[in-house]
Amino acid sequence: MDNVSQNPFVFSGSIADNIAYGCGDVNRAAIQAAAAKAGIHDEIVAIPGGYDAHLHERGTNISGGQRQRIAIAHVFLKNPPILVLDEGTSALDNVREQKVQMTLDAFRGVKTVILVAHRLTTLRSADRILVFDQGRIVQAGSMDELADQEGVFRELMKVAETT
Repeated sequence: MDNVSQNPFVFSGSIADNIAYGCGDVNRAAIQAAAAKAGIHDEIVAIPGGYDAHLHERGTNISGGQRQRIAIAHVFLKNPPILVLDEGTSALDNVREQKVQMTLDAFRGVKTVILVAHRLTTLRSADRILVFDQGRIVQAGSMDELADQEGVFRELMKVAETT
């Protein structure tokens, strides 16, 4: 099992080293393929040094969304059987989140992906959504099923539509 959190850890070193950390002997093509799936390859090659560019401790010289996508690239490269994204796309705009979601959709039936999210767009393709209120599961179902039920989820959808 591997996870991507809202504030992923980035260590001082190259972008390639951050993506490949703990993945054993991997080649540059595999690192680049994982970065492409995470929607960050084009940004990496556009910066001076590309994959060899140095990241500061905690990734202070890149954006939060870039840190998240580097962490996502890392788990795509590591290829765990269970992937947990705990607000793992919260710093991404809708276009970049959609690209990551397309890759996650390819895992359906092959891997278990657990998404913890507040943004409803993150949950659109989920097979099963568990709605928590005060630490308890109060609803469960697909997005369509939950949208048709009275309850917390429908209220969240109404709020999202008005903002």
